[in-house]
Amino acid sequence: MSETHETRNTPPDAGKKRILHNTLWLTAAFLGGRLISYVGFIIIARTFTEREVGVWAILLTASLFCEILSSLGLDKLMVREVVRSARDEAPQLLSSILLIKLGISFVVGALAYAGIMLAYPEVAAQYAASTAIFLCSVPCIAVTRSLEAWHTALEKMHIPAIAQVVERCALFTLTFFAWQAGAGFGFFIACSALAPVARFFIALWGVRPYLRAPQPRKYGGLLREALALFAVDAVAGLYQRVDILLLSFLGSLEAAGLYNVAYRMFEFATIAFAGYITAIFPSLIRKMTASHLKSSFLLGLALTVAVAAGGILLRQFLLSLFGPVYLAADSALLILMLVLPFCYATSFMTYYLVATGEVRLLLKISAMVVLSNVLLNVLLIPHFSIVGSAMAFLLAEVLSLGVLGWAIAPGLRRSWAEEEAC
Repeated sequence: MSETHETRNTPPDAGKKRILHNTLWLTAAFLGGRLISYVGFIIIARTFTEREVGVWAILLTASLFCEILSSLGLDKLMVREVVRSARDEAPQLLSSILLIKLGISFVVGALAYAGIMLAYPEVAAQYAASTAIFLCSVPCIAVTRSLEAWHTALEKMHIPAIAQVVERCALFTLTFFAWQAGAGFGFFIACSALAPVARFFIALWGVRPYLRAPQPRKYGGLLREALALFAVDAVAGLYQRVDILLLSFLGSLEAAGLYNVAYRMFEFATIAFAGYITAIFPSLIRKMTASHLKSSFLLGLALTVAVAAGGILLRQFLLSLFGPVYLAADSALLILMLVLPFCYATSFMTYYLVATGEVRLLLKISAMVVLSNVLLNVLLIPHFSIVGSAMAFLLAEVLSLGVLGWAIAPGLRRSWAEEEAC
């Protein structure tokens, strides 16, 4: 009997305990990792100039886009297919995905480097070699995410949790060393490529016995669906970070640096639901009942609202940790905290649509939302700078919530009808 079949046949109480166990592991990892990361980011903000912090934001955004492009939408689908598949099929799927992602990640990293060199002459002039080393981590990141998806499918989420904390600790150690040694910004960029390598070796733990000869030809249908999900992830990545790019062009690198600090606070607050949604994903694939789905959604929403309220009350204190200059991002952070509950709701609905196989519908919705976000940013940034960017994010999330709610409503109504009939 496969591990996935064992998971399917466990009693409901055991399933709830597993979700709680995995949620606690992931939440603790996200919280601990983000705390380490933000202490490191405070050091970065105090050690380097606003302009260099802006360059760091551009490089992190490029890394995020590389991760999305390298994924080809395969990781979430691998979780879904491994949960559904038998033991002898899943390892071949894992090996095929690893091979595909390794190849595409080299191409994506090279294209990202060329794009940065062309779009930002100042980066090319000062940090060309450091940026090249930084982007060498792209293949490592791509493979690591697939290894972590494998552990997620088997609901062994303590392994990805530990791997993420190890990566944060490695990056913090490098940041602290650069600060104490008075090393330059270029040296810091180059050394930061080592952190994903540490995460890779932890994620590899326990996976090696499952590796088999890859058979990509068997998965033509899955790859076609994966490309659709890849488009969704690419659009989502653009949606999440297009504000930084537009601020750097329509505003300045200094404005991008200010907004990056506020957005990092927002990302930290997403810990309230990130681990929970990841932990519940296998249960969504196995078809949760309508009542359980509702209670699960409301539980996460209540926690997210509480965290958003705390972020609003503490925003000036949090920004002051990075230095007095970053208090200028106060209004932007206030708006971003208001976005948080909407972001939870849309994330939950997105995972639900992936679990139910509605990837193409999700792509259409995502494209519409990101287009609205880009247009709103273009309209608002010239007049309101970083506040305008945060306002655009809020309005786009409200639109996304409405459209996603409309999309999942028919399926939820059917689930309620079936549950009442039973």
